[in-house]
Amino acid sequence: MIRMIFLPLVMSAIAVTAYAVAGIVLRQRQRLLHSEHELAQTLAENMRRQRLLDEVLAAVGIGVWVVDAEGRTVLTNKAMQADPALAALTETAGHDGLYLADGSCPVPPPLSPVSRAISGSTIADELYWVGDPADQAQQRAYTVGAHGIRAGEGEDGGSILTFVDVTTLISALAAKDNFVATVSHELRTPLTSILGYLELVLDEPDHEEIQAELLVVHRNAQHLLGLVNDLIAVASERVELSLEDTDLAKLLTEVVDSTTPKAATNGIQLVLDVEQPLPARVDPNRIRQVVGNLLSNAIKYSQGGGTDHSSGTKERGRACLFDHGFRGGHERRRAGAGVHEVLPVSAVP
Repeated sequence: MIRMIFLPLVMSAIAVTAYAVAGIVLRQRQRLLHSEHELAQTLAENMRRQRLLDEVLAAVGIGVWVVDAEGRTVLTNKAMQADPALAALTETAGHDGLYLADGSCPVPPPLSPVSRAISGSTIADELYWVGDPADQAQQRAYTVGAHGIRAGEGEDGGSILTFVDVTTLISALAAKDNFVATVSHELRTPLTSILGYLELVLDEPDHEEIQAELLVVHRNAQHLLGLVNDLIAVASERVELSLEDTDLAKLLTEVVDSTTPKAATNGIQLVLDVEQPLPARVDPNRIRQVVGNLLSNAIKYSQGGGTDHSSGTKERGRACLFDHGFRGGHERRRAGAGVHEVLPVSAVP
């Protein structure tokens, strides 16, 4: 009786349990398959992004160097690896073979771009040289930038350093300075001769009727010689001010007198209204150059046959007044007309 009743019941219970367990296993397997599919898609997307990143890093022409929080190399791109100077730099963690902007003073390890980057400093286009200073033909110049990597939870972060080769640009600038210096020296010789002969003519009698014109020629020749000397100074990076007690009224009169013929040709009349005398301690050659340039621009961009008055520059434009090529908004709207500003001497920096 017991076998006939309980045995089927036990078998039925076992079958129901097996069916329930099989259903649970099947659902878990389906969930696992779905998770595996999602992981495969995520992995494929990550691999696609990694390939894209690798292609971008390989395509850019600048060296990219990624370091961890300890300064150890994490990643370098093809440009960094292909450049022998930069490749050697990564092997020494940037502590050897790196020189300051003068190309001869080694960079102390605590001040190297890597050390500064991992300490949290941001570097923006600073000039460094890589290579032995004794072999200048092989030494390379780079502008270096560094940007920190924000650390995630449980991560230490790091930094990204970029190296842009500017050796060709530096060489071109040096060639330009050499050219300017050479041409300036060549110009100074004939100008000195012209001034010498002008002074001889001025010392001779019987030139009273053209004395004023000769003085104007002499003054402008001296001004031109000063400009040539300025070019030489700029090429050698030695621009100095020679301050002396000067009568600005007399200086301005001379500049206006020398500019008047050009203004008259354009149908413009120059009127000088200045206190007499107007003493100041300035570099007369520099002030003469500034005022001369202002008058030349005013004549160039002012319409002839009328009177051109200036009411000053708006505050927004005044900050840009001494920028190269700046023209006021009103003057830009006028065809052929430019800015003609009258500034108090105290406002000229």
